[in-house]
Amino acid sequence: MRRLFLAIIGFLERRPFTILIITGLMILGYFMGLGKFIAFMVILSLFLAGFLRFTLVNEGTAKAFMRLGALKKTAGEWRGHIVDRDTGEVADLPMGTEQGKSLLGGLYFVGFWPLDKVYKYDFEYSKFEVVGGKLRLVPRNLSGKNAIDYILIRPDTFGIEIDEAETMPEERIPVNIMLNVSVRVKNVQKALFKAPTNWWRKLEARLIALFRGWTTTVTVDEVLGLKGRPEEVWRIINEQSPNLVDNVEDEWGIIIEENKVEIRDISFPADVQSALKARKQLELEAEANLRKQEVDAKSTASATLGRLMESLSQGSGVDVNDLQAELRTAMAEPDLKERAKKVRAFWGAYDPDGRIWNLIQSERLGAKVVLVGTPGGKAADPLTTLLATYMTLKEGGGAGGGRNLGGNQGGQSSQGGKSPEEAAQEFFDKNGIWPRWDPLNRGGYKK
Repeated sequence: MRRLFLAIIGFLERRPFTILIITGLMILGYFMGLGKFIAFMVILSLFLAGFLRFTLVNEGTAKAFMRLGALKKTAGEWRGHIVDRDTGEVADLPMGTEQGKSLLGGLYFVGFWPLDKVYKYDFEYSKFEVVGGKLRLVPRNLSGKNAIDYILIRPDTFGIEIDEAETMPEERIPVNIMLNVSVRVKNVQKALFKAPTNWWRKLEARLIALFRGWTTTVTVDEVLGLKGRPEEVWRIINEQSPNLVDNVEDEWGIIIEENKVEIRDISFPADVQSALKARKQLELEAEANLRKQEVDAKSTASATLGRLMESLSQGSGVDVNDLQAELRTAMAEPDLKERAKKVRAFWGAYDPDGRIWNLIQSERLGAKVVLVGTPGGKAADPLTTLLATYMTLKEGGGAGGGRNLGGNQGGQSSQGGKSPEEAAQEFFDKNGIWPRWDPLNRGGYKK
């Protein structure tokens, strides 16, 4: 009761004209008597109801009051914010300031009919909805009888759909992009009277043009990569149109919320979707074939190397594990030239005449010299690399056939008279693998 009394007192203190009216009515009732006073009040209420105008301003909205077609003032309700009645600016409530409370809540006095009224206008926008199990952009048209007399000042989200935006010329894949854009009104008067009649449709058109232009510069994978990355979308907007965000805020009184432009969905036309599925299937098949080739190559290399180690072990009496350990030690040498020397020393010690190697090569590879390892040319493991080190990229192969590194017979390089060792080093630097070493000086590469 005490709070109600204080609220009434506070209300009356801020409205001295109201006190004057109430006092006058009390005096009038005293002299007229109760019956006449009641009749007078009924007649007065009916009269005022026809000429006085009130409106309800809901939370998070604002309205503009007009007098004879000219703007009189604005009124708004949004907890934690204030709406300037003269400028229409929406600002945060200063820290430590308590929100003002009106006795009538969101009920505002507009003025007198027919002089004063609330401004009404048409507005169009679109929002995403699930219709028939599919995401659709549903337009809303608030015009004519559905024209609105308020404007949202709290953040709201609108939808944009960009149909068949083509990716970069090398691809030219049409992509459908669905965007959610969060905006809010910073200045009521600018948004209603300075911005275009339907400011959202104008902003929507600018964003569509912006993203269409951007899409032509990127691949479809880059477009797909935007999903779930609003910060990247925000960067693209500022990169493609550096002044768009600031201009819309300064001129229209509309704020595009930072990092609140998000990709809702990305899709493709039906025919493109089928083509992309087919391409994905081909990519998966190619990847599977590549893995199979890698496995087969590694298997071949391992089998050949294992057979070679067994033969070397039988010929020298050294255990296979010891031979492999010695080879690994040689290959662990970081210096390329030193590594080559150690590998040569190993083969020279255990297969000085190349007899075992030639036997294994003919048995396993059909006397054809190939690069053993993965299809890309990298050895599968250090031991396989050793086998590849013992081979050359020349065709033919065999015990004494083939061409040398420079393409000449007799072991002399054609590149400026380089020695075989220099040519071998150059070959390794270029191809990442050593050519075959022939301890009997047969073939193109001589010791």
